Amino acid sequence: DLTVAYANLAHLAQAHSNKPAYWQQGRRLQTEAAPTNRVATLSAASAWLTLDSLLGVARPGDEGYWDKFSSSRKVAWKTGTSYGQRDAWAIGTTPEYTVGVWVGNANGEGRAGLTGTQSAAPILFNTFNFLPPSKGWFQRPDAQLTDINICRDDGYLSNGFCATKTVKVPTSSHFARITPYHQRIYLDATQQWRVNSDCESVATMQTRDWFVLPPDQAHYYQQYHADYQPLPAWRADCVAELTNQVEALTVVYPQEGTQVYLPRELDGKLGELVFRAVPTQPEALLYWHLDNQFLGTTQYFHQLAAQPTAGKHRLAVVDEAGNRIERSFEVLVHEAKSQ
Repeated sequence: DLTVAYANLAHLAQAHSNKPAYWQQGRRLQTEAAPTNRVATLSAASAWLTLDSLLGVARPGDEGYWDKFSSSRKVAWKTGTSYGQRDAWAIGTTPEYTVGVWVGNANGEGRAGLTGTQSAAPILFNTFNFLPPSKGWFQRPDAQLTDINICRDDGYLSNGFCATKTVKVPTSSHFARITPYHQRIYLDATQQWRVNSDCESVATMQTRDWFVLPPDQAHYYQQYHADYQPLPAWRADCVAELTNQVEALTVVYPQEGTQVYLPRELDGKLGELVFRAVPTQPEALLYWHLDNQFLGTTQYFHQLAAQPTAGKHRLAVVDEAGNRIERSFEVLVHEAKSQ
């Protein structure tokens, strides 16, 4: 079914006419009937953009240098690995061929290293190398595409406060959300502190456009983007307007309404639950409370282990500025079996 889906992407990417396109059913031989009565809801532009994106997926081994050679075959492809490494697959498509490879054990037993990239992908590209050379790549359906400017950082439509790049989208696209993560801020003359007109002369304010993510998203984003900078702190004599304040801290775990399962360790003791929070300023001092009972404080590394009893609980985290966030969760405990 997956291979047929990829074959249909290739089929639809070449359907540039205004006539309705139909889904194709899988077939083993060219002489077998392929069309169905099901009208395709995916446009040629959407199919082409999907395949163009899959063309950039990194290939394994020596195939990783394919784009350095003009004679290399263009293949839109993707891999997959099932839970427990029981199945590995890789599927690739060109305008002429679609190839699907599955690797696994007939009894469903998993094997270490049985992944789509390591096991199925090499077979996929070896198969393509045995096929006749491709006549070219999918023609871009320019009549069904239009250009829009998006923010480089987050991919949303620009609000005028971000560096942009131009990308193509289907003309039928209804994507119209403006970035919520770029804002214009005002700094003092040293460009170290945030200020407003209540505490700083407008003539000396420095204007900056800033990329601001919620604390939990920023925590993960900056692991792969070392240039990400948190918002500068407000100067001591300034009072930030509440409407302009971003979320000061967030609880990463547990989320609101989460059911947490606490198993028993090998020694029979009950395991611990590790709470995790992310403030905008990592050096902030956080105060942790569980069911109105003080647990402790954290700074820089905001993780705290506790062993709550079975039932519903309320976690509260407060920073030095009085910002507070709460999460309700329920603890499920695995009871030891009686002998």
